[in-house]
Amino acid sequence: DLILDSKKYPATTPVFGQSNLINILAAATMAYQLKVDPKKIIESIANLKPTPHRLEVKQFENGITYIDNAFSSNVDGFKLALEFLATFKKRPKILVTPGIVLLADRSKDIHHELGKLSAKVCDRIILVGQSERTKALEEGIKDSEKVLYINQISEVWPTITSLNL
Repeated sequence: DLILDSKKYPATTPVFGQSNLINILAAATMAYQLKVDPKKIIESIANLKPTPHRLEVKQFENGITYIDNAFSSNVDGFKLALEFLATFKKRPKILVTPGIVLLADRSKDIHHELGKLSAKVCDRIILVGQSERTKALEEGIKDSEKVLYINQISEVWPTITSLNL
């Protein structure tokens, strides 16, 4: 619900994540201050399009919900994706990642921390490739039963469909 001058306007949007919600609220508030009709604001919120590969939620006929966050290749984006994934209650949660490139000398520590966070949220973690990044993630996860390695991204769906969750 969007509340403008104490009046409630039900709103829906096809974009997800707290960062998107904050941006929507800021834009809606500014539009209202600029005298845009609240109905137009609500309509615009409903017609937003997700940015491809950034918390893009896709539903498949087999019941799998897939969150594509492939372009959020930074620490904050990774953490926000995990927070969002945690909101899916009563569903198995699977993370697929090669880690984050270009973290320089802090890469191992950051991936270790991201591994710990991932282990708290995810039922299974599929690591793409054998690298310093994925090894540091695995060390942070500390539960080898949760970790699977694949060599390339084309192995994701066969791996996911073979899991017994």
